Amino acid sequence: MLSNSGLEKNFWVEAVRTSRYLINRSPTIALDGVIPKEVWITKNLNYSHLKIFGCEVFIHIPKENRTKPNDKSMKCIFFGICG
Repeated sequence: MLSNSGLEKNFWVEAVRTSRYLINRSPTIALDGVIPKEVWITKNLNYSHLKIFGCEVFIHIPKENRTKPNDKSMKCIFFGICG
């Protein structure tokens, strides 16, 4: 993931965390094809929030943190999911 994203090697921790996040949300043979996270929380998962590691994203800047002429969003690089 890290080499394909073009990010620097010092983002390896985020790559490992994202890998762990995805593994916990993927079917596994040990649970007969069941997703581990679904077993722990006993409900279906939503995957709509997933993005490609290292892709360009835009984050919303809250109204209280910007002045009138400033943009409402800021361009960033996605490098992991907290969770």
